[in-house]
Amino acid sequence: MNKSNRAIVIISSIYMLISGIISACYMFAILIKGLIVDTVGWLSVIACSTVIIFTIINNLKILIKLSNLKENFFIVNILICSLQILSIVFNGFQFKYNQGIEVASYIEIDNKTKDTLFGTIFNNFNFGFTFKFAESDYSLIRLNILYLLLTLLFFYFYRNFNQIVNKDNRTLKENV
Repeated sequence: MNKSNRAIVIISSIYMLISGIISACYMFAILIKGLIVDTVGWLSVIACSTVIIFTIINNLKILIKLSNLKENFFIVNILICSLQILSIVFNGFQFKYNQGIEVASYIEIDNKTKDTLFGTIFNNFNFGFTFKFAESDYSLIRLNILYLLLTLLFFYFYRNFNQIVNKDNRTLKENV
């Protein structure tokens, strides 16, 4: 891996690690305050904690093993970032997961008046999870541009990693 790619991997993994640690702090605060009162809440805590733990461990591994990276490190980051690309609210269904900075563009439609709003949003290091079936007065699609770019970046490194491994394997076979 050349120096510029190595620097990009380091910077993106440090960002992911920081977002995971901050999300873990938010999760700890939620648990300490006793805000979880039902089974669905506890299932959400388990799901979010799993993503947070994978984020922290995977990106620590990337930073520690820079000279011996494995393609599954990038696959895990692709999955974590993919969860955060879209926030969706339709009448009867709501989904959003975000850990870290949110830089997003959105379209919102008022279900009664059919007024349409377009906009952008910036949230600095937040943690949020919504998954529910509930009525809503509006429909919304939000595209988190930062996590879309991170997903594409990790996918690029995953594809590039596979090409390097295949090239090295051919060279080894030819020398044997």
